[in-house]
Amino acid sequence: FTLKVGSTVVTSGTPTQFNQGTHKISEIQLPGYALSGISGDCEFDDDDVIAVMLTLSDNATCTITNTAIQPKLIIKKHVINDNGGENEAADYTLTVRENSVLVPSFAGDESGTTVGLNEGSYSVDELSHDGYAKTLSDDCSGTIAIGETKTCTVTNNDIAPQITLRKQVINDNGGAATAQDWTLTATPEDGAQATLSGNGDNGFVNKDAVAHTTYTLSESGPSGYAADKWSCYSTA
Repeated sequence: FTLKVGSTVVTSGTPTQFNQGTHKISEIQLPGYALSGISGDCEFDDDDVIAVMLTLSDNATCTITNTAIQPKLIIKKHVINDNGGENEAADYTLTVRENSVLVPSFAGDESGTTVGLNEGSYSVDELSHDGYAKTLSDDCSGTIAIGETKTCTVTNNDIAPQITLRKQVINDNGGAATAQDWTLTATPEDGAQATLSGNGDNGFVNKDAVAHTTYTLSESGPSGYAADKWSCYSTA
């Protein structure tokens, strides 16, 4: 820290002579530190400036105290439910490590949770949730210095479930139709989601659906064929 009495630079702890009268005291602040108090023979004047009053033969001592500002990390939890997911920010447990030490975990919050850290390295993570893809913003790991405030956003996006419809045709009585002659359809019962449809050639794989939605399955195609029962299974 650079200390001044008036315009004269002085050294901390070293006596310096001045004329009698009122002298203003100042310092050049270092990043990450805040003035936290003064004591001894100095006080704040009417202009909120540190000053000391000297008379003949005075030996005045002024102590200026600066405190390091604790680094802060604001952790925001953002959940995207555009494929029928129902999770909320508070459903997730977030974890923070500072200098490789795990700090107490906490529930996610869309508006953010402020965590005080020590200077050094840090990283943010969360306990996993099936059905959601996780992304971390740039400031979710790295180093932080005194006086700094950084913001980390942990985003989870629900992964769309998928429907695969396949058509199998048996021509053991002279029939010539192929799977692609049929149109296979999955219709959502609530009518709020899109109908999924395509021909039967190899089915259609990786067709995005919407979670928590009931679909009615149907087909249309050539006459002269008897439909067998549908066989449905989940690979989740």
